Amino acid sequence: MTLAAAVALLGSGCGDKEGKNSAAKSNQAFQGAPPAVKQLWDNANNAMNSNDYSAAFVMLRSLRTVPNLSGEQSKAVDQTMENWSEKLVSLVEKGDPKAIQAAESLKTMGRR
Repeated sequence: MTLAAAVALLGSGCGDKEGKNSAAKSNQAFQGAPPAVKQLWDNANNAMNSNDYSAAFVMLRSLRTVPNLSGEQSKAVDQTMENWSEKLVSLVEKGDPKAIQAAESLKTMGRR
């Protein structure tokens, strides 16, 4: 399996692609979340914004396991995971060393 395929499998979700509007909607979904959940969402966004690929995926995957997420929050996590996965795949295909390293790490995590 290629690195790009592994990353795509790790990040596959059921989101749609609405660009910046979806990011704003996703952030809104967590405005009223319990503090620990909101903090995890904010930390995932900070990791994405700083291109900390592995940390972003780990935090988003953790959010997927939070009990009692609203439908809107679950959709936001899945959509963000899908979008982030696509970005990482694109960077891997372009030969970005940091993205390749993250993809290798994520591939290893997926086997556990």
